[in-house]
Amino acid sequence: MEHKEDMTNNFDDLDGRLRSAFTSTNSAPDTDVVSDAHTRRTGFLRSTRATMSSRSRRGVAGGAAAAAILALGIGSLSGQSIIGEPLIVAASMASSGDAKAMESMVTDSMMIPWVTYDYVAGDGLSTDAGRGHVYKLERTGTPEAVATAVAAALGLQGTVQKSAYFDEQWPSYFVGTEDGTAESVSVTWANTGNWWYSNPAAYPQTQCPEVVAGEAEGATEPSMGNVEDAEGSADVSDGEVLVDPALECTEIPAKFVGPLPSDAEAARIAADLFSQTGLVVDAADVTVARDEWGVNAAANLVVAGEEIALTWMVNWAENGAIAYASGHSVTVVDKGEYSTVSAVDAVDRLDDWRWFGSTGPAFTNTHMFEPNSDVLRLEPSTDANGEIVPEVKVVTVDEMSATSLMMWDLNGDAWIVPGFATLNPDGWWNAVISLVEGIIELPEPMDDGVVAY
Repeated sequence: MEHKEDMTNNFDDLDGRLRSAFTSTNSAPDTDVVSDAHTRRTGFLRSTRATMSSRSRRGVAGGAAAAAILALGIGSLSGQSIIGEPLIVAASMASSGDAKAMESMVTDSMMIPWVTYDYVAGDGLSTDAGRGHVYKLERTGTPEAVATAVAAALGLQGTVQKSAYFDEQWPSYFVGTEDGTAESVSVTWANTGNWWYSNPAAYPQTQCPEVVAGEAEGATEPSMGNVEDAEGSADVSDGEVLVDPALECTEIPAKFVGPLPSDAEAARIAADLFSQTGLVVDAADVTVARDEWGVNAAANLVVAGEEIALTWMVNWAENGAIAYASGHSVTVVDKGEYSTVSAVDAVDRLDDWRWFGSTGPAFTNTHMFEPNSDVLRLEPSTDANGEIVPEVKVVTVDEMSATSLMMWDLNGDAWIVPGFATLNPDGWWNAVISLVEGIIELPEPMDDGVVAY
């Protein structure tokens, strides 16, 4: 395999390569059809954003190029409000393929396991029911096409190979290497068909003296002495090349590629990269953040005019090289309009994890607990038997903001559904789906049907 030498040597060259990686004479789809299928991103770290929005120009890659790299579009089905069976079978905590995602979501919301919030609807909340659209994020294209397209856009040459960790539930492919020693592009054909680019050369490398098992001074048995294999295990065999932790290792700085891009340069390059990997977005719609470790540029998928919890991003390390990038391979399909509960009724769902949904960046949890705060108690209250006794906090919910939430179904596929978000008085966002019962088949409850969070 060959890596294009100019990949990280010149930002302008990268920009041009991104634009020319996949060309097509076909025009992009009508922007009226796909006007909601695009992305923006709002703040994290020290963010900067251009003030001019270009939503009307944002769409999807067109023609053969878009087909190869999974164009983002919107299909529409006629809406319906009365259904004979559930539209969505929700994921359970133990579902294969999405257990980690669900665990992460619930963990983010539970925050403190020994604090229980008892939510009460405030007098000012609306009692009006409503309606909202439901969208499914469907994978489109093939994983081989995605891997080829992403590798080409980032200047990495090579053939697509099936991962050594390939599983029918998590079909994985890669271009480059899979051992972390060199650049690679990986694609997992599940969930949102996510892809990931990694460049270990963007980071300092640690070089340690190597010894051969059985030859290390003072070691008479391979499993004894002071040598370890590359994964840190002491269970080794004679003749195996090892690292001796008793010897001093040397850190080799990453090779300097060039200065970090300015915010404007990063936004422009990111927009080109995202456009070449399935998402058409203007530089004005990219959020750029920088810190002492490098520069990050990101954009979020927008559905029905709202940013949702699906992000494309690219990161530059201190040496000026692109360290990693990631994105998704989906098309947005409108599954129709359905009835929703009122804000007052939604409050009753705030203590039931089964109604949870992931919010977009407008309702991102950025609150950090202080080490000595009352919320973060290192020693929970316990009863005479040593069992944790949760503290009950009664919270009056005076405001619920209507928003789009992302949820997972039993097959690990993502859906965008209407919901509400509310700010907990301890400083973090909580969100629940507002669809009326029956549209989603909920998983079996745990314990008494609720999880304290």
